[in-house]
Amino acid sequence: MGMNLVKFGFLVLVFSILGPHFSKAAVDVRVDLTNQRMTVTSDDGVVHQWVISSGRSTHRTPTGRYRAQWLDRTHRSSRYQNAPMPYSVFFRGNYAIHGTNQVRALGQPASHGCIRLHTANAAKLFALVQKHGLRQTSITISGGVKGKVSNNRLASAKTVPGKAKVTSGAPHDAPAQKAPGYGLRLDGAGAGPPYAG
Repeated sequence: MGMNLVKFGFLVLVFSILGPHFSKAAVDVRVDLTNQRMTVTSDDGVVHQWVISSGRSTHRTPTGRYRAQWLDRTHRSSRYQNAPMPYSVFFRGNYAIHGTNQVRALGQPASHGCIRLHTANAAKLFALVQKHGLRQTSITISGGVKGKVSNNRLASAKTVPGKAKVTSGAPHDAPAQKAPGYGLRLDGAGAGPPYAG
């Protein structure tokens, strides 16, 4: 019986430490990096599914489970040329979910690690987090970025003569990597100038 009491005490201690941090949230944000999608649900019945842009291969978006930490409606990047990051919901240090003016890049990795949304969708998420509170907002980021090849008939190609091996992963640099004579172009190229977040 003494051992059961110790186990019970231990469980109470663990729950008291982790319980408030990982209890059911009023706003649940799920980010699927593999498919570049976000699903948002809330206790008041709101459900959204949006296309995103996550971090490029050189600036990966962190995976894991987080709480929203702070909000900034008109944030500007201190790291990337004062770039606008409207409706920012920060979840880990400098990482945030925010609006973008680079909407053509949505659906593919394009950021410096942040999660980009169409600005109208970022405003909706911002309002939900503001309504329910930071501590009641859970953000779960999972999956991994995989490369997509625009030209499906060449998608199974392993090597291109005179060029590097075609592998999974986001395009490494803009402009697009193109193999002369094959018309192979990795998605995400030509999506516009570099943009913060």
